[in-house]
Amino acid sequence: MTDVQGTGTTDSNPGEQQQPAGGDAGQPNAQPTAAPAEVDYKFEMPEGVELNQQLADEFKAIAKESKLSPEAANKMAGLYVKHAVQAQAEAYAKQVEAWQQAVQTDKDIGGEKLDENLGKARELLDKFGPGLREELGKTMYGNHPGLIKFLVNVSKAMSEDGFQRGAPKTAANETDLARALYPSMRN
Repeated sequence: MTDVQGTGTTDSNPGEQQQPAGGDAGQPNAQPTAAPAEVDYKFEMPEGVELNQQLADEFKAIAKESKLSPEAANKMAGLYVKHAVQAQAEAYAKQVEAWQQAVQTDKDIGGEKLDENLGKARELLDKFGPGLREELGKTMYGNHPGLIKFLVNVSKAMSEDGFQRGAPKTAANETDLARALYPSMRN
């Protein structure tokens, strides 16, 4: 409610003392408080983790709205990253395990033929891509069933040809061949 006597004060809460314009109650000649400085949130990511800028911008807006200090916001972001990286690693480990199980039970390359087929795949990689084999081991993509099938099939296609021995050349063989080609031929 406004004061009807024209004193210029408001009586919105009767139990509170009114504050004169331009200062704090109980502090004569106090300066008006400055607007809070703009908070700059910078998130430190662990090595190997790339900051998702869109997600960071969304989090910055929430942090500003919640009036988090930059230190508190960085701790919260770090906690999220720690758990996200751990969850991602666990999910990938489960995926690799599923690939290994699929290879072991595959009807074409698994079962009793598994050791032989994996040996063929290793030989192919050793011969034509030793650096690739190392990278496949680091990333665990070397366990992917499609890749193993590919390597086994290429190895089989490239396997050394066997020598087929024919029958020794005789006059009877030549005659039989001529008769096969020219059935109307007489002896």
